[in-house]
Amino acid sequence: SAMVIDIDKGTVTMTPDGGSLSSVQSLIINASEDGTIYYTTDGSKPTEQSAIYNEPFEISDYTIVRAKAFREGFSL
Repeated sequence: SAMVIDIDKGTVTMTPDGGSLSSVQSLIINASEDGTIYYTTDGSKPTEQSAIYNEPFEISDYTIVRAKAFREGFSL
């Protein structure tokens, strides 16, 4: 079955970068600046209480992934 990854971009990039996918995909998140990347998979906006991105993870269903990089003192 097809799946779609919707991405809330800002200071982060994701690979793949969204669209309909026909198989399980490994999602890679990168930040344009130094900082800690936090992400959600339920469509909510990421905060510093969200999951911390450490390594690629698999997406196998319709998922809304949102990610944001934070650096001490301010968000990127």
